[in-house]
Amino acid sequence: LELELKLELDVVGRLDKLNQQTQVMFEQVLSYPVRSLRRIFGNAIVEVCALSLTYDEKLPSVQMSNLFMLRQPLLAPTGVVLWSPLLGIRWFDSLVDLKQLLAATLISTQQREQWLGIFAEPEKGMIRKHLERTDGNSLSIDTIPLDEHFIEQLQRVEQDRQCKAVERSEERRVGKECSQ
Repeated sequence: LELELKLELDVVGRLDKLNQQTQVMFEQVLSYPVRSLRRIFGNAIVEVCALSLTYDEKLPSVQMSNLFMLRQPLLAPTGVVLWSPLLGIRWFDSLVDLKQLLAATLISTQQREQWLGIFAEPEKGMIRKHLERTDGNSLSIDTIPLDEHFIEQLQRVEQDRQCKAVERSEERRVGKECSQ
């Protein structure tokens, strides 16, 4: 993931599609992936956050895999940056704008399946069913600050998502064999 991020940052930067602040934020977290190492930047410290979705108040929130957000919370109101394989590197003027876009992609029947891929089973199916039954207004997206090595933390979440997908597939296969 680290190499992929560096390559994407380089390519997008060469195409002049990044604002200066986005470039600086990415360079800071890629050079110093642990929050405590970024303290040297003082008020310009970049915070890396994972994102989670709450779709039912009775259930715990579900972490989204394979994406993260960057922000500088100690500076005057600044935008946020999202990275995901679906959007690449994308600047948002505010955290509210980012949350609205993510909620809209999940609500949209045209984009939903693609974006449900960032959730592990069985939550993925539960979110799908919830969205089919409701208008999606109950969706809440929250940030989870990542203080340790953010790339390693994100990779663990993605590996867990993939393992759950394999387990779910195996359960279905065994279930079909037993019913035959």
